[in-house]
Amino acid sequence: MKAIIFDIDGTLTNTTEVDDKCFKNAFKDIFEVDISNQSWDCIENVTDFGITEEIVHKQLGRLPTINEYQKMISRFVELLNNELKYDKSQFDEIDGATQFLRFISQKSNIAIGIATGGWKKSANLKLKAIGVNSKATLFQIVMILKKRRYSTRNYETIKCEKSF
Repeated sequence: MKAIIFDIDGTLTNTTEVDDKCFKNAFKDIFEVDISNQSWDCIENVTDFGITEEIVHKQLGRLPTINEYQKMISRFVELLNNELKYDKSQFDEIDGATQFLRFISQKSNIAIGIATGGWKKSANLKLKAIGVNSKATLFQIVMILKKRRYSTRNYETIKCEKSF
């Protein structure tokens, strides 16, 4: 069996720009630190969790609290929802992405996975915006490895990075 694992931002959805904007604004709202000029290139763990942790540690000299993470996620998703209502085109699919997912899902020897460095709520929102049932396909690689729910020995992994 083969497993094809897709990223969301820039692979399935054209949401990289709106994601960056909303993340940076949410960060400023919650932590009162302006990261509008922050480049992700110098961040060690480029996931929403990792970025939050690293910048709070560097800027505030501590780690975020659970309450702050919850507020950050809520605010981030709220801003994404506002942008989706304002201009849905910011959440367009990458050309052919959903058609390709439908095609692959009909193959009995191929498993589809969606991996993300983003938070589950924001990932679900983006996938829903392009008509993908995230409950059927969304998983995070970190969770898979931690829980050992899926044995990677039974899959040939194909990495997809380009648009369709």
